[in-house]
Amino acid sequence: PDSVTLLENTNIGVLGGFLSFFLVLFVNQTNGRFLEMYGFSKACSGRIQDVAGMARTLLPKEMGEKLVKHFNAAHVAGYTGINCIGHGSPYSKTYFFNVYNEQNNLLTPEELKCLEHHDMDNSGLCMKEL
Repeated sequence: PDSVTLLENTNIGVLGGFLSFFLVLFVNQTNGRFLEMYGFSKACSGRIQDVAGMARTLLPKEMGEKLVKHFNAAHVAGYTGINCIGHGSPYSKTYFFNVYNEQNNLLTPEELKCLEHHDMDNSGLCMKEL
């Protein structure tokens, strides 16, 4: 009752204009950040294929396999880093990175421990370290 009377005297157009302007800036920034992280991950995929071919033919078998596993872990970590835009994503460390790591034995527990200092759900730095 009193709040309705208050709204009758308020110019909601100014508030709507401000919110529209703010929303456009926010969505643009969020989308740009997502596309940048997605681009890093796709570039990583191409380089993995290049290096995998060379590693498997030029390096000893065990060393080549380990190198390719580390590159694949970096690729998966890159997609996990996309989650850092703040809206939640299926690309979380728990439900994406850890699942792929367990299925494909990408990193050993010792290697994972070395990467614990990175907050994989809120940063793409783990991909860069890998």
